[in-house]
Amino acid sequence: GVLGFSGLALYFFAIERLPLGNAVLLNQVSPFFTIILALLFLQEKVSAKQWLATAIAITGVVLVSKPTAGYTLLPALAGLLSAIFSGASHVVIRELRKTDSPDMIVFYYTGMTSLVSLPFMLGSRFQAPTLPQLGSMLAAGVAATISQWLLSCAYRYSKAGDLSLYLYANTVFATLLGLIFWHEIPDFLSLAGIILVLAGACINTYSS
Repeated sequence: GVLGFSGLALYFFAIERLPLGNAVLLNQVSPFFTIILALLFLQEKVSAKQWLATAIAITGVVLVSKPTAGYTLLPALAGLLSAIFSGASHVVIRELRKTDSPDMIVFYYTGMTSLVSLPFMLGSRFQAPTLPQLGSMLAAGVAATISQWLLSCAYRYSKAGDLSLYLYANTVFATLLGLIFWHEIPDFLSLAGIILVLAGACINTYSS
């Protein structure tokens, strides 16, 4: 719970202070740290093809996010730490499969996040959301909870290093949802990046 909250809070901090593409790119290296940490702490072996697949997927994320030169030290460090904490939380979830159910893992994650966030909310200039805003936030919360539960289930059946690369698929889905709901047509670089992410996932699948 602490690792997950820290990763999320630092990601929001980076998004607020960096160009969006830069913040997304820094956070999206979390699967790389998952592989490294799983190798160090869980002794999960990583094949050469998996390293290649990860490199290809990261290249794809770079093409989609299109980072600029707008980096400043503290926000950039926060973005990188968000990836490290996120990767570490996935390794812990993988280890917790031995003792806890996905329901219990999600309960503690959401409970810890809510408790730690509460003082920040009360200490700031809180404004009650409108009904449309409240509906949007509730929908995001439901989607995130389902996502976390499915992630916890997935780590029960496969190694952290094997699964982590598929998290890059959120770049693909974000682009597709932008096209469907906001008619954001991806350019050539974004399409090339999506192809590379999918290629990395395919290589990872057949190398496992």
